Amino acid sequence: MRISSFSAEPIKGKYLYMTGKIIIVEDRIGKGLISILNSGGYEDIKLCVNSQEFEKCYKKFKPHLILLDIHLANSEMDGVEIYRELKKDKDFDSKVIILSGEANRAEIAEGMKLGAYTFIEKSSNFDEDKFLIDVGNAIDIKIQKDRIKKLETELLNSRRENSNYIPLIGESPKIKKVKQLIDKLSNTNVDIFIVGETGTGKEVVANNIHYLSNGHNERFIAIDCSAIPDSLIESELFGHIKGSFTGASTDKKGYFESAGDGTIFLDEIENLSIEVQMKLLRVIENRNFYRVGNSNPITFNARVIFGTNESPEYLLQAGKMREDFYYRLDSAMRISLPSLSERGDDLLLLLEYFIRLEEREYKTGQKFCYNLEEIKDQLFSHMWKGNVRELKNFATKLIIMNDETSLTNNVILAELKSKQDKARLIKSVDENEIESLYSIEVYKEAMEEFEKRYLERRLYQNRWNKSKTADQLKYDRTALYKKMSKYGLNN
Repeated sequence: MRISSFSAEPIKGKYLYMTGKIIIVEDRIGKGLISILNSGGYEDIKLCVNSQEFEKCYKKFKPHLILLDIHLANSEMDGVEIYRELKKDKDFDSKVIILSGEANRAEIAEGMKLGAYTFIEKSSNFDEDKFLIDVGNAIDIKIQKDRIKKLETELLNSRRENSNYIPLIGESPKIKKVKQLIDKLSNTNVDIFIVGETGTGKEVVANNIHYLSNGHNERFIAIDCSAIPDSLIESELFGHIKGSFTGASTDKKGYFESAGDGTIFLDEIENLSIEVQMKLLRVIENRNFYRVGNSNPITFNARVIFGTNESPEYLLQAGKMREDFYYRLDSAMRISLPSLSERGDDLLLLLEYFIRLEEREYKTGQKFCYNLEEIKDQLFSHMWKGNVRELKNFATKLIIMNDETSLTNNVILAELKSKQDKARLIKSVDENEIESLYSIEVYKEAMEEFEKRYLERRLYQNRWNKSKTADQLKYDRTALYKKMSKYGLNN
């Protein structure tokens, strides 16, 4: 079967969305079009037979797609005139498909010039499958643009309102539930305990709880308990006075004192020794602490949020947690974070967000010519064991290491394949080979390659202005020249 279609944008060849709000402006076969759309899974549809009905409907309905007939009987405006009026509104961003069985080429050309997605001829050869593909693709583009617009707003707000605020990106049911808990708990004084795999965003959730609370103007301090040696943990958390131990040359405030009326996030508490857990429990219950070497108690008002990769039940059974500390955490409000594999299309939202975030950071000037919906199956097929953190690192590499002027689907898939090949290599080597794979020589070689390519990109962006590049990288000029010579970088 044949259908006349002059497409303004590429057709992807499959239905991508079975949702979306549609207005049909058609005075003869509108009900038939509704039946076809219903068969394709679309239900949120309005039918208008003239411009007067459309004007009333459009303002309330705000559709993703308008199916617009050019010739309308008993209408104050024809389809092209309706479209022309819509374009006068700077906020208009619905996609439009032009329909007609009688339009001449000049009318079709004007509709396409105004920005229509495609023109479809109403004829005896009308291809329903092709019609549904065009509708699906047009709605797909609109929804993607809405997503990107929302992510850009998130980026702007996070920079404008507070440079330390980290938006929680996602629309999946499990993340919506997390967001609801954040809203409920942010302005309470209850203890909060966040459980989630490595890289799922525990610090982001704690950050959101803080910045939605009444104390959002106070400090938010995130502490990775696994990064602090046992010998220093008390000093780091509670501070010390001069001379309290070797190397304590001055008085020092700890994190609890520095937080003021803000928030302290203690992540990976499973790494705290049993002795430190006991002291921490006493501090939380009494709301005061002692600097190391001092007998004067200091009261603190900060909210404390805990985070761990394992459930407290497991930690208790494994002997990694005191029983009284367990009961304290068990009585806290628990927020369980889903892995990235449980979040569905959030993966696409997050990757889109991170790509734009990293481009703002590194300013590579790349053009974005990709469509994540087209490669979603390949992206979903990867395990992403490092969850959101791994996805962010993937986006960073796409921006920094891409030698092309544009970021395309092929570039993303090539980097994904490289990532999967490395994962398979690591999985295939036996225990005796792992040490050599991660030898210091291999590490140094990889770091040097990264430094070379990053330095080359910075020089290129600055038109090989060495002074400007040195200032940006906080090198002195001599160090920059040495590195350029080392890597053979010449203009």
